[in-house]
Amino acid sequence: MGYTGEMRDGEFHGKGKLIDENGNVYEGNFQFGEFHGEGTYWVNANDSVCKGRWVRGELIEGSITSKSENFVYEGEIKNLGRHGKGTFYNYQDGAKFTGYWKNDQLDGEDDWECEEIGD
Repeated sequence: MGYTGEMRDGEFHGKGKLIDENGNVYEGNFQFGEFHGEGTYWVNANDSVCKGRWVRGELIEGSITSKSENFVYEGEIKNLGRHGKGTFYNYQDGAKFTGYWKNDQLDGEDDWECEEIGD
């Protein structure tokens, strides 16, 4: 594990870059040792990218991109999954889903819409 950046009272605080024991990288703002503010988190050898607004270590709004699964999600997030209002772009199937999400699934039968996306 390695960290470069600002510190306060022995904790990551301010702008910095953290590489964890698995090789995942977070670059952005920290507050008292946690991801907090704007930042980007690269996971699984850069296969997934989580970018946006973090609060006390949790990404709450922004985007999640997966290269291997060929999708992008933009919107509200909880536990690094789709949760709240957002749009899911599934480039593998050529579909775009907009609506409310709960635990990574569309929530409600009539509260979302689907459309085709082109190249």
